[in-house]
Amino acid sequence: MTLGLPEHLAKASLSRALASAGHAAGAVCLASAMVIAVASILLEPVGEFGPNQQAAVAASALIGLQATLFALVAFHPNVTLTVAYLLGGTAVVYGLTVLVMAPGNGFETTNNALLAMPRTALLLVGGAGIGSRIAITWATLGWGLGEAAAFLGATAAGATWAPNAAAAAALGIVVITRVFDALTRSDARRETALHRASQQTRELVIRHDYELRAIARLHDTALSHLVAIAASGSGPVDERLRTAISHDLSLIVGRDWATEHSDDGEAAAGGTGPGGATPATVRAAGSRDASEASGP
Repeated sequence: MTLGLPEHLAKASLSRALASAGHAAGAVCLASAMVIAVASILLEPVGEFGPNQQAAVAASALIGLQATLFALVAFHPNVTLTVAYLLGGTAVVYGLTVLVMAPGNGFETTNNALLAMPRTALLLVGGAGIGSRIAITWATLGWGLGEAAAFLGATAAGATWAPNAAAAAALGIVVITRVFDALTRSDARRETALHRASQQTRELVIRHDYELRAIARLHDTALSHLVAIAASGSGPVDERLRTAISHDLSLIVGRDWATEHSDDGEAAAGGTGPGGATPATVRAAGSRDASEASGP
């Protein structure tokens, strides 16, 4: 799963995307818990702060603390804030467990919806670092700390502890998603390697064709120079012919021989002369012959 991105960019982009999705789900869990706590406060008559309302106020404060730490990790994912969130979230889960599992609240075990939301948000931390292994490590650590805090809170409240099904399901979803992402990225790496090998093969073919063209151009130019020199007759080589040969050689030695030589020689004059000679050398040889014919 690379979304068409290069491998070194796909890993970071997809890891951040999955972490952001986890942060969104964790924010929903904490917001739901906060709504329940605030609703519990509003259900009590105004001015009458009984034990239940006091517990709801304390629960709201604890959830607000966890939400603040969660927001810090979401916007600034680093190891320090991640560890602080895990420790703070563990304390919040412990306090909520003691409040919720107090006698008279009607909950038999810690496997209930009120305690599921902060524990689920604890494992959806995302955390610092990029990669499936790091994300699974943070999620597993968050789930383990949440269960340990719930166990200690249930023991302190004298209630029965039980693993939370919703938190375990959230952990399973995170692990499955991250493992699938790692496996599909491995397949993408193999496909990228095959694509790179195919590209290198095409480059070798193009380079070989380029070398063949260079050799053919060199042979044609050398042959045209020899023909022009032979056609000019005996004696010193005419200066214009010498200049034309130097021009052709400079194009061959230069970087743009495949375009400039073709444009200046063949395309501008309509092809090569007899024996493959370029128009420049042919014109220089013709002017030499004309000068010799008009002489004494």
